[in-house]
This record gives sequence, C-alpha cells and structure tokens, in this order.
Amino acid sequence: MAQGKSSYNAIVALVAATGSISYGYLISIVGSTLSKPDWYVYFGLTTSGPGLSRSNALIAAIQCLFYVGSLVCNLVYPYVSDRWGRRTPIAVGSVITIVGGALQTGSVHPAMFIVARFISGFGAVFFMCGVPLYQAEIAPPNFRGFLVGLHGAQIGTGTLIAQWIGVAFFHVNGSGGWRGPLAIQCLFPALILGLIWTLPESPRWLYMRSRPEDALKVLVKLHSSKSSVSHTFAEEEFKILKAQIDFESHSRLSILSILKRAPLRKRLIIGFVSMFGTQCIGTLIILAYGPVIFGTLGYGPFTIALLFAAWTVLNPIGNLIGGWLNDKVNRRTMLLIGYFGASAWMVCVAVLVKLYAGTPNKAGNSATVFFIFLDLIWITTFIEATSFIYMAELFPSYMRSQGVSLAMSGLFAISLILTAVTPTALAHIGWRYYVVFAVLAAAMFVIILVWWPETRGYTLEQIGSVFGDEVVVVETLETSVLSKRNSYEQVEEVSNVALPDSETKQAN
Repeated sequence: MAQGKSSYNAIVALVAATGSISYGYLISIVGSTLSKPDWYVYFGLTTSGPGLSRSNALIAAIQCLFYVGSLVCNLVYPYVSDRWGRRTPIAVGSVITIVGGALQTGSVHPAMFIVARFISGFGAVFFMCGVPLYQAEIAPPNFRGFLVGLHGAQIGTGTLIAQWIGVAFFHVNGSGGWRGPLAIQCLFPALILGLIWTLPESPRWLYMRSRPEDALKVLVKLHSSKSSVSHTFAEEEFKILKAQIDFESHSRLSILSILKRAPLRKRLIIGFVSMFGTQCIGTLIILAYGPVIFGTLGYGPFTIALLFAAWTVLNPIGNLIGGWLNDKVNRRTMLLIGYFGASAWMVCVAVLVKLYAGTPNKAGNSATVFFIFLDLIWITTFIEATSFIYMAELFPSYMRSQGVSLAMSGLFAISLILTAVTPTALAHIGWRYYVVFAVLAAAMFVIILVWWPETRGYTLEQIGSVFGDEVVVVETLETSVLSKRNSYEQVEEVSNVALPDSETKQAN
C-alpha cells in the first residue's frame, strides 16, 4: 500500500460518511412523500381545482424551509466544530435530524410538517459541513480525493435508498404509505450517533487544542499500514502540521478581518462559488421535481417512480469514480471537463424537451431520458465529488470550519432560490429553463479556467502556497502523488521541528 494509505483510514472515512447517507436520504425522501396521493388526502389538500394554489404554496414552503434551516445553521456550525471537535457536530446533527424525522413522521397538520422540515434542514448542515471537513483532516494527500469523495458517494447512496424505499411503499395505502419512508430517515442518524465516538478525533483539531501527543498518536494509527516498517510518513506529516499551525497560531481573525486579506478572501469566494456552482447544472431540479419532469414525457406514475429510482443509482457510482480519479487527475481538469459536458447535455435536454415533451413520440422521449441520465453520471463523476474535495481542502486550519460553513452556504442559498422558482419557471418558460442551466454551467467553466488554482497533491498545511500565503514548509512530504520514489526530502525546517518525546518513543 502506498505511503500514508491504510485500510483503517479508509474505514474511518467510510463510517463518518454514514452522516452523508443521512443527508442524502432526508433531502430526497420528501419528494417521494409529495408524490403520494394519500399525503394530500390526509392533510386536506388537492392536486387540482380551486385548492391547487394553496397546495402549491405549502409544498413550496416544505421544500424551501429546509434550506432556510440550513442557512441559519451555517452560523452555528463553526462554533461547535472549533469548540468541541470535528466529531461533535456530526453527533449534534444526528440528534437534530432524528427529532426532525420523528416530527415529520408524526405530523398531523401541514404547519407541523413544515416546522419539522426546517429542523431537519438545520441539522443537515452538521453532516454537510462536518463530514467532508473531518475526512479531509484525517486523509493523506495522495488518498484525500477518494476519502473525501466518499461524502458525495454516500449522499448518493442515501438518495438511492430513499427513492427505492419510495418505490417499495408506492402501493401501500393510507398514511402508512408516506409515514413509513419518513420514519426510516431516523435510522441513519441513529447509526452514526452510535458510531461517531468510536472514530478518532481529527489530529489537526487535537494539535490546535494543545494536545500534540494525541495528534501524533492519531496520525500514526491512521497513516501506517500493516506493512509499514516505520512511522516515518506520520512523523513527517506531524512535523509539517506542527510547523504550519504554530506559525498560524497568531492568525485567528474575525470574518471582517479575513475578508480584508486578499489570499483568504480569494479562498472564501472560490469555496462559495464552487458549491454554488454544483446546483447550477440542473441536478437539484431533477431531484426535487423529477416526477413532474418525467410526467411531461408521457410516463405513468409507477414508471416515473422506477425511472426516478433508477436515475439515483448513478449518483453513488459517479461519485466513487470521481473520488478515485481525483487522486490521479488534477482538480481543475476534472471540473473543467465536468462543466463543459454539463452545459452540452443541458442543451441536448432543452432541445429534446422542446421537440418531444407532451407528444407521443417514444423515441424522442426516450432520448430525453437518456440525456438526463447521462447528465447525472457526468456531473457526479466530474463535478460533485471534486467540488466537495476542493472545498474541504481550501482553508487553513485556524479558519477551516468558518470557510467550509461559508462555502456550503453557497450550496444552500442557490438550492433555496431554485427550489422556490422552479415550479413557476417550468410552467412559464418550459424548455428554456434547461438553457438557463446550460449557460450557468458554461459560465462556471470560464470562471474555473481563469481563476481556480490547483490544490491536488499538497498537504492541507501547504495548500496556502498556491494562494500566496506564507507557508513554513513547502513540498517536504513526498507521497506517491508527488513522487514515484515514495521517499522523503529532508528539509532543515522540518528536521528542526521536534516530536513530542513520549510519542517519539511510542511511534518507534
């Protein structure tokens, strides 16, 4: 196994990604719920006639309040993460989403359901920010792409499970047909709540909390394989980590002060736009309104449910491939390929919807479905996994929680906007709405081509060098990504950084 890689490290990242499954399920299951006629009957709503406008307003509130809750929680997450560690936010998110899921399951009034979705959205942020940040801080540079890519893959797994659960309950009549799938969303947060404390704390957080011995112990356990004859990799990584964090210890700044420093401001803008861009390519719209979109192509309710469920199978597959590729291909290259293709496929969807939506032309409608499927596998492979990886590694240790939270607010902000406007847009501009996403994807291609720097291959402490920050040690830790020799360049600055005495003995 390559230097720094270990099966234990992969298992830890995978277990943490149970939180990602939780997010994928809870964000997706509401779509299945809103496709159940019995849900409308129970709450006294209608899908046609005079009461349709009230139903549409309630559905919009249910969809949008989830993201409002997420945006509110973006203000809270950094404090919890920096004060109590990287595992605690995931545990907090588990408790909150269990409460939200239970309230949705037991809802007896539309207002109760709306409040429950707000609570779930609030709790979801702890997964969306906490999981990739934790994975990035425990990963070696040459394995970080795959390990952080597990976050996107497991979100896809949660979405997949939610849609197939929806199919399984499709013919279940009464309130059990929609309460059952909603209740299942509580299982995954409960699972990660029980597992999270078995995982090690982030070594970078431990060092920032003046626990260097514990930080080195965790690095040795994470980045030493059974075949390792020494712990040189972990020790060298610790020296780089120690040197840079010590150097930055005076740099803790307020958000206003951060915005005044050009390198940090650039990172925040790139992080925000990166996550904003992930929703400017049509995936969220298909996820939220897939049944409506497939319905315009002439398919019946059960066929729509099957198509939608089959569509979600591609999500984890694409993210896994993307995570694997990110340890071999530059981040910018992945994103450029992704946005170029996403723009092209959206143009194809727009043309086909214009020509065949609402017609009995089976070949044309099948072609539309093909490009919707192609768009998803392309986006998840080249954009989704890469964006989570890129965002999680952008920021220095002392502001990583703040940076990740602000970056993720870009995703939630655009999700809120698109969720609110999509029903109206589909009704009034139809196929032209897909052209909007094609243009946005093309704009992201240009922005990345001109402004985004490359971050692949650096340790988290060395990435600042590509933004113009002063870095104590540059390219001293040579992994298999940076050098085929799997050796270490002995640099004076690193050699002069002492290991904790007690842990030096244990490591040897």
